Amino acid sequence: MDEISKISIKNSVNGIPVLIRDVAEIKFGNAVRYGALTYNGQKEAVRGIVMMLKGANSAAVVERVKAKMETIKAALPPDIEIEAFIDRTGLVKRAIGTVESNLVEGALIVIFVLIVFLGNFRAGLIVASAIPLSLLFALGLMNLFGVSANLMSLGAIDFGLIVDGAVIIVEATLHLLAAGKIPGEIIQSTDG
Repeated sequence: MDEISKISIKNSVNGIPVLIRDVAEIKFGNAVRYGALTYNGQKEAVRGIVMMLKGANSAAVVERVKAKMETIKAALPPDIEIEAFIDRTGLVKRAIGTVESNLVEGALIVIFVLIVFLGNFRAGLIVASAIPLSLLFALGLMNLFGVSANLMSLGAIDFGLIVDGAVIIVEATLHLLAAGKIPGEIIQSTDG
């Protein structure tokens, strides 16, 4: 504090330095408090936030944070506890479950509609085989290029567009078989 009081702020007109002790009182003080965090409104607590990098896998980050928290807990005094109050694990699991159920339900609906409108069980299954093959291809490329499989990326998959080309090819093949322009025969399924 004595050294701080001897710091020159500026020189006066006649060259005499103006020191901090000439214009201010030097003493210990407190920073202005702007807020407080309480635990259930009863006692004060300290809060920490873990920030995830853009493009990181949130499930992996949460698992690493939990592992690190166990290490930190071991080094703390016994009267201090660490408690997570926001954990994204449940959110991530629900989002993955939503994506899985939407993909499965969407694929089953499209397969059913294909079989009904094509009128041939085998033709419907051939066309529907484009769905898992295209998903496999898309997920492989997403993995190769590091694109995360989330609601936005997987939700954009449109099964109708995926099977559109296959429907046209199978319908043309069935038409040519029926017209006799391709050697072979159409075997009608018993279901329609």
